[in-house]
Amino acid sequence: QEAAQIGSAMALGPDDFVFPTFRELAAALVRGVDPVQYLAYHRGTWHGGPYDPRATRFGPICIPVATQIVHAVGYAMGLALDDTRACSLAYFGDGSASEGDFHEGANLAGVFGAPVILFCQNNGWAISVPAARQSAGEIWKRAEGYGFPGVRVDGNDVLAVYRATREAAER
Repeated sequence: QEAAQIGSAMALGPDDFVFPTFRELAAALVRGVDPVQYLAYHRGTWHGGPYDPRATRFGPICIPVATQIVHAVGYAMGLALDDTRACSLAYFGDGSASEGDFHEGANLAGVFGAPVILFCQNNGWAISVPAARQSAGEIWKRAEGYGFPGVRVDGNDVLAVYRATREAAER
């Protein structure tokens, strides 16, 4: 997943804000998070790690599946109300695309035109089942139903990920 994370994080501007899950170490490093501080969370630090989300524009690590999506959409709606050019990006796995928070966040993003990028890192496994047993269709195609473009990119191609994320951020 490193190529997908590095390509997408490098495409963001300094004021854009990332809402991660629990496995975005590569994106955290790109955003300037100290790896020791990041990994403190994985050693049981109760408050999500000692790094400063405001300084790094990299939110607290999110363990509950898909909840960071609604956080990212709400933050993006605030950015729009503040009339800024920044956006937010929510990383999530393919299993999250079956959670209510995914659907609620995607719907709000589309209805309100929120400047948010919903970035699914689809490794073919939704927690413990193959993606085909978790979803009848392709996840990226759902975007059209919510009123925004969906793009499928080879996550191992760092330049393709960078390009697609940069285009989404500019939109």
